[in-house]
Amino acid sequence: TIYQLIQATGREGKKVNRGPVFPSFQCPLDPTQLANYTQTYRYDASGNLLQLTHTGTQSHSRTL
Repeated sequence: TIYQLIQATGREGKKVNRGPVFPSFQCPLDPTQLANYTQTYRYDASGNLLQLTHTGTQSHSRTL
């Protein structure tokens, strides 16, 4: 339907620290340490989000 996000793109850090705190996070990031990513979204007939797929340095998928 209208107003549903089906795809988004952006840049992410190649080396990601996991956890709630990013002690070594520096802003601005070095552009050579960034990689492109794409996220796609899939919905059911009622407009409910069914799946989010992240394709990039650390690809993963979430089924809701």
